[in-house]
Amino acid sequence: MKQRSTSLTIWVLAIVSIFSFSLFISGCGSTPQKSEKAQVTQDSNYKEVRLDDMLSKLQKNPLDAEKAYKGQDLQITGGTLSDVAADGKSVTVKGIGEDFSLKTIEVDINATQKEEVAKMELGQPVVVYGKVISVDNAKGYVLTAAKIEKH
Repeated sequence: MKQRSTSLTIWVLAIVSIFSFSLFISGCGSTPQKSEKAQVTQDSNYKEVRLDDMLSKLQKNPLDAEKAYKGQDLQITGGTLSDVAADGKSVTVKGIGEDFSLKTIEVDINATQKEEVAKMELGQPVVVYGKVISVDNAKGYVLTAAKIEKH
């Protein structure tokens, strides 16, 4: 009888262990990594805004711009791809006709987006979907991209 009880205990422990391990593994894929500045999901409801409106608000009152846009999920239109970092971790987007402006949006991109950006050309109109993670009076906006596409 004791051997049967021990066998049953081992089976129960094995099943509980397998169940716990499978829960642990399934949970690992859904947690954001610390290397990401902000996690943006494809299911977000993006507020559509023109880049020139964002830059104008920043120029008029940086505190108001931060209050309006920081932490927001935005669909930003009216910009052109103006620079791609050599390491492929970010791109810079300027307003159309803003050739000499230092105020831009810097967009942090992931490996999938890097492949998309590699198909684009500098000066090409783009639409950026992402979350604003910082606002700076001198530099402009910094976003973490969910998607960047040709316009």
